[in-house]
Amino acid sequence: MTEYSGVNSDKIGMIAACLTDNFLKPLYDFSNEKNYFGYLGSLAEISDWSHEFYNEYYHTLEDWEAFQDSKENVYKAINWNDFLIAWGHERIRQFFDQNTSQPGYFTDNIFKTTFMPQGLN
Repeated sequence: MTEYSGVNSDKIGMIAACLTDNFLKPLYDFSNEKNYFGYLGSLAEISDWSHEFYNEYYHTLEDWEAFQDSKENVYKAINWNDFLIAWGHERIRQFFDQNTSQPGYFTDNIFKTTFMPQGLN
């Protein structure tokens, strides 16, 4: 497991807040489990995405002026928040494509990560 400094955790939290505002409801609706496990699974997925985005992009987005006009700005975003939301749309489409045939996705993963001893999941 990767450890982050307090500053990095704050940045990951900021990313998670934006992704939660924009994608928690569609993830929860997708889960077909309108209970604690569906909600927790949705939040866990957003947490994973937040770390993924941070590791892939955050350090390049710190200088937005340089990034905005670069080829790396594949979404032609006008600010980093718009870039994050566009990335989130792509990520949720990918998630739906990968998990459409797995109706118990969240419950199965929560059970494995919460209740199974390390090494067995």
